[in-house]
Amino acid sequence: MELIKYKTSIIFLFAICVFAVLPSTVIGQKQFVAEKTYKSNLAKQQKSSIQTLAQLRNDNITESDELKLEYFFHTNTSKKAKELTDQLQIFGYEAAFKKSTDSPDLYLITGWTMKMKMKEKLILEWTKVMCDLGYEFDCQFKSWKRDSR
Repeated sequence: MELIKYKTSIIFLFAICVFAVLPSTVIGQKQFVAEKTYKSNLAKQQKSSIQTLAQLRNDNITESDELKLEYFFHTNTSKKAKELTDQLQIFGYEAAFKKSTDSPDLYLITGWTMKMKMKEKLILEWTKVMCDLGYEFDCQFKSWKRDSR
């Protein structure tokens, strides 16, 4: 039953991304994430998620354990960062953005998910949704990590 609830949430999240009213890439703004970059990042993030889940298993985190995940995106304008942050908050996630300290020309969007089971299929679907959402708002999904609070 919980897997159905999570799948429904992921499908809903994806549907909203697909039918977003206005993508943030408008005339006059420099595109941050090209389609080729999005596709290679998606493959990289899927691989990274599998590796992170393997590490969680080594730390005795099972598929039935529920954790909040901290996520990270980058983009090149405060407008895009705000739009993505607003959308993430609509989904019930904690979300905020700020100028990146590593690259002053970039903005960092970060926050926390609600608790979710650490099932491989669920995490891989969530990772794809986050990559898709980032692309929709011209932001790049960079990574996630478990809640260690």
